[in-house]
Amino acid sequence: MAPSVNDMGENFWGARRSKSPEEFILGAPIDARTNVFTMGAIAFGLLGGEMDYSFSKWEANRSLYEVALRAVSKEREERFKTINDFINAWNSVKN
Repeated sequence: MAPSVNDMGENFWGARRSKSPEEFILGAPIDARTNVFTMGAIAFGLLGGEMDYSFSKWEANRSLYEVALRAVSKEREERFKTINDFINAWNSVKN
């Protein structure tokens, strides 16, 4: 399945606190890795410092922090490839 494309540039819809870097770039692909970023940003919104990704703001274990941090990587290729990969990593380290 082909990704969607950001055809609005910086005005691409969504809350700034959960938007991936590509959601600010005209012509950038919007795909599963974009969704992974959003999931990681939501995790930081619930368990951390919102847009401050420092461990000192995180309220769960270090392993969950590392999973969420990978999900919000500015580098798309460093993020989990799919939401299932993110969920599997999250579930494998929770508790």
